[in-house]
Amino acid sequence: MLKDKPWTDLQLYYDTTIFVHAPSTTIRKRLENRWISLTKEAREKKILKNDLPNVKYVLENSANSEFSYEIGES
Repeated sequence: MLKDKPWTDLQLYYDTTIFVHAPSTTIRKRLENRWISLTKEAREKKILKNDLPNVKYVLENSANSEFSYEIGES
């Protein structure tokens, strides 16, 4: 969960929090698969201009979680 509002307001509704960590290569592969229906150019643009900046933001601005789960390389 992010440290910013309105996300912080949602803490009242959760009993626990979990952060899922994944290697950047795994994130990249999953994003490419997610947008497989786009052309290679459109997919690359979406990943570089939208998805990866969002990943960076979440990693830098997430509140501490009660539990953490590590995903290995895929």
